[in-house]
Parts: sequence; structure tokens; C-alpha cells
Amino acid sequence: MKAGFRGTKGWILGALLLLAGCRRSVELDVAYGQRQGLGARSVNGTSVLADIFVRAGARVLTWRTLSPQLARYDAILWAPDEFGPPPEQVRDFVDGWCSAGSGKTFVYIGRDYDAAVHYWQQVAVAAPDAERLELQRRAARAAAQYDCDRLAMPAQHSGPWFDMQRDRPPRRVTRLAGPWSAGLSAAEADIRLRGCLVIPTRAADLPPGGDRPGAGSPGLNHEVLLSDGEQPLVTRVTAPGWGTSQLIIVTNGSFLLNLPLVNPAHRVLASRLVQTCGPPGRVAFLESGRGGPRTFELATATDPPASRPERVLVAVQWLVLGVVYCLSIFPIFGRARPLPEEHPAQFVQHVDALAELLEKSHDLAFAQRQIQQYESAARREATPAGTGPTAAASRAHPAAPEQSSLHPEETP
Repeated sequence: MKAGFRGTKGWILGALLLLAGCRRSVELDVAYGQRQGLGARSVNGTSVLADIFVRAGARVLTWRTLSPQLARYDAILWAPDEFGPPPEQVRDFVDGWCSAGSGKTFVYIGRDYDAAVHYWQQVAVAAPDAERLELQRRAARAAAQYDCDRLAMPAQHSGPWFDMQRDRPPRRVTRLAGPWSAGLSAAEADIRLRGCLVIPTRAADLPPGGDRPGAGSPGLNHEVLLSDGEQPLVTRVTAPGWGTSQLIIVTNGSFLLNLPLVNPAHRVLASRLVQTCGPPGRVAFLESGRGGPRTFELATATDPPASRPERVLVAVQWLVLGVVYCLSIFPIFGRARPLPEEHPAQFVQHVDALAELLEKSHDLAFAQRQIQQYESAARREATPAGTGPTAAASRAHPAAPEQSSLHPEETP
């Protein structure tokens, strides 16, 4: 595959913005090995690497189980959130997956790295003096959490894929060697090492308690693609029974996760990983938490239905969901009927509106006064002029004539 980086500009810009202007953020997303969901923007995510595959022409999907349907994929990338070695069932699955077809690539990225530590350290360098102390405290807290988590990594472990060694001093790679190092300088890259995954000893030399090789895994061949001159960083594993399929083992994600891929030299290494996976095809990003992914066995056509409970359970769930959906839309079935027309000019609607307004006042005395005032006004309007009790009283007691302004003696 040829990797294109135009599609990664958005992610790279986002990471630069994180480094430049988000120092006051309270929480940093540190979910490990996730491409989608809340962890897609994590400094430990794999969404940028997945975008490089997409730009190279691959079709990328996310999986959370080791299913027989993965047989249709050309490459699988797995960055487990687990410091220990891969479980035996995972190794057996990879062996069967590589043996079932040719030209397949399984990429295993070791867990012994945490981008959150380097994120806070880099932000603290360019931070104002008033914020530097707080950022250094966060960097120290992230480093302490990382040291605590990596205690789950065995101090010494021997297996068919690699030998694991934990207790080594942390260091930055100062030299690059191997086919992948062409045109690259270790000074341009920023690859960090703590523990290491080295080429395993032979099965006959395994110490007591060491893992046995997985089914069909004896005779594995190891080729170092990238190293620091002493220990491998990227190793290709092949087997006679795999044909042209291969297993790529990456010591850690210090040059393949979201934050490290801001570095141009790391994007070159990611491009070479894409090319090593072969022509563009179907690529699965496998996500898993502690304990590794779940593994499902393929059910053949001759198996009885009882041996496939997962399919029956899924079918029942879809049936129940369909029934609930039909019940939710049932009331709108049938012929449409016109709603009764409303006439705003009807007087009863005005009365109802006035009653609602009076009810909202929650004042009985006020409502009664308003009604009495209305009735009084209505009676006055209904009584004709010259009639009624006032007019009758006027006729029974006529007004006295006005006194003349003249004195009696002045009467003519």
C-alpha cells in the first residue's frame, strides 16, 4: 500500500491544537488502542493510523471480537490495552487465520507506552510560568499511573512470538537500523523504549513455566525490519504453514499512535507499515480491553441449531424489536379522518378563554368582581333609555322648579 498523508492533516492539526492551546482542559482522553467512539481523539488512539490506511485505498472497519468473518480481511491491526503477552487463544486464532489464506498480515502493537506522559511533558515546556507547575504535576501523575499499570507486565516471559523483558531503564532511541530505517534519522524520530519484545528462544530452550508454542507455530522465522542496533523495534514473523501471510510485531506504539504521528518521521514509518501489509484491501482494527478480545468459533452448516446460540439470540432480539416498532406506529394505521373544524368567531370560545385567564389568576374574589362588573355592564346595555327603575323614580318625584334669582319684592 502507498500511504497518503493529506487525510491526516485534520488529525495532525487537532493534535497540534491540543499541544498549543488546550492546557487548561481538565481531562485528557487517554483511552488506548481505539479507533472509534470516545477514544477516537485520544492521544493513545489509532484513528490517525487508520486514516493513513484509508488514504492508501484500504477499506477500514473496527472489530471487537475474533470472529471467523475476519477471514475476509487482508490485514488486522491490534493494539491491546494489556501489558501482558497475547493469550493463547489469540495466538491460535492468528495461526489459523494466517494458515487459511495467503497474503494476510496481522500487526501486533505492544502496550508498553503511554502518550499521555509525553503530552503533559511537551505542553509543560511551552507553558507560561503560572501554569507550568500544574502541568508538571499532571505529567508526574500520568507517569505514576503508567508505572503502576505496567506492573502487570511480567518481568520475564518466553513465548512463541517474542520474549518479553520488563525491567529496563526508559530511554529514547538514538540509532535506527534495518530495512525500515532507510532515509530516516533517529534524531528526527522520537521513539521511546521501556520494556522490549525480542526474538524468542527456541521451543527446546524455553524455561520451566514458559508458554508452549501455539498450534502449528513451531518453526517460526523472525526478520527484524527496524531496530535501534541492539533490540528489535519491528519484527516480521513467518511460518512454513502460513504461505505468504505474516505477523508484524511492533515493540510499542511510540510512533504509531495518534499523538506520536504528529512527527513527520513517524508518519514515514507508518507509511512503511502500510506498504508491508500489501496492496489495498480490507483492514480490520481490532479493539479490546483487559483480558483480550473474545473469540468465536465458526459454526458449520452441518451443526445442529442448538450449537449456534448466538445466532438464535440475535434473531430473537431483532424479532422483539420489530414487534415493538410495529406497536409504536400502530395508532396511525387506517384511513385518515378529518378533524372537527373550529370557528374562532363563536362567542363560547371567548367565554372559555376568559374563564381560563381568570383561573390562572388563582384569585376567587377577583374573578367574582370581574363577573359582577361584566353582568352590571351587560344589564345597562340591555336596558333602553327612559325605562327602568331610574326613569320611574324620576316620573314619581319630579324635580322642584328652580328658584328665581329675583326677590319677592322685585316680582313684576
